[in-house]
Amino acid sequence: MPYFPIKTAIAIALSLMLGTSIHAENAMQRGGGTDDHAAHQHGHQAADLQLDHGQRWQTDAPLREGMERIRAAVAAAADHTNATGGLNASSGKVLADEIDAGIAYMVTHCRLAPQADANLHILIGQMAEAATLAREPNESPGALAQMRAALDTYSHYFAHPGW
Repeated sequence: MPYFPIKTAIAIALSLMLGTSIHAENAMQRGGGTDDHAAHQHGHQAADLQLDHGQRWQTDAPLREGMERIRAAVAAAADHTNATGGLNASSGKVLADEIDAGIAYMVTHCRLAPQADANLHILIGQMAEAATLAREPNESPGALAQMRAALDTYSHYFAHPGW
C-alpha cells in the first residue's frame, strides 16, 4: 500500500465533506495506474467544476501563495525527470512533500466563499492524488501529468493574476 500522509488524508477528508467527487478510494488503494487513468479522472473531476456565473472564482492571497508553491515544485520536479518522464524515488518524495505542504497551507489559511471553496477542493483532491502517485517511482510520470492538468484547470476556474 502506498504511503499516504496525514496532510493528504485531511485534504481528501475535507473534500469529501464538501461533497466533491475526488475518487479518494482510488488514491488510497492505487496499486498501479496509467496516464490514461489519471487523464480520465481529471476529465471527470473537471466536469464537476463550475464557474461563478460564467466567471472565474476570486482567490485570496493564501490560495495564490499555496498554488504558486505547488507550481514551483512541479516545475522543479519536471527538471529532474528521467528518459520516460518519471522521477526517481527521492525526487518523487520531494515533489509529494511539497504538494502536501502547499495543500496544507491552503487548507489552513485560505478563506473563500463556500462555492469557490467547494470547487477548490476538487482540485485539492486531484493534487493530493498526484502526491500519492509521486511517491511511487513507476507512477511518477502520471503524477506529473496529473499535476500539470490540475494546474491548468486551476487557471481556467480561478482568477489568479499573473498565472
